[in-house]
Amino acid sequence: MDIWNLVINALVALGTLGAVVVALFGEWFTARWFSPKFQIDILKPGGEPCPITDAAGNHINDGRYYHLKVRNKRVWPPATHSQLRLIRVETRGPNDQLQITWDGDIPIRRRHQEFYPTEAEIGSAVDYDLCAIVRSPAPVLSLMPIVPANNLPTQWTGNSHFVCSFQPKCSQRDSEVVRIQFDWDGTWHDGDAEIQKHFHIQPVTSSN
Repeated sequence: MDIWNLVINALVALGTLGAVVVALFGEWFTARWFSPKFQIDILKPGGEPCPITDAAGNHINDGRYYHLKVRNKRVWPPATHSQLRLIRVETRGPNDQLQITWDGDIPIRRRHQEFYPTEAEIGSAVDYDLCAIVRSPAPVLSLMPIVPANNLPTQWTGNSHFVCSFQPKCSQRDSEVVRIQFDWDGTWHDGDAEIQKHFHIQPVTSSN
């Protein structure tokens, strides 16, 4: 009988200890091992050329579009109610150092946003519009948020150097911030390889 009491007491103690461990570390364990893990990649460094037409289908200009691919590296669980958010813009100041020119939190357009809801479930990869360069009347580089925010710079002409910080967010978690550096000399070119001599985007080490 004493042995059974010892076994029962031991099981009760283990159950109590397990409940304490779950209460203290369950959320951390779930977040560490059972939450989405995002990866952001730049698609096609040379961008994708796209003719711009009017409502009648007439060719009126030329554009080149750049995209980010966001993927969930974990098969399970999928990331629900996901968005890619722009949270900061830094531009080079007179001393050639980056200065924060905008701080906020706004969603970026999903590729072909008109056909999708603003929030996505990311099990497979989802593409987002990063920026576009339009040829004329003078080349313009534009960011592509769903709705421009107050004081957010969205267009650049001529020699331009800036860094944008993006963060994937979903119901389960906010992911790490990814910083993308933009370097442009203000020149347009039709060729996929040639444009990369004038416009370059790359991830840079996060300051966060």
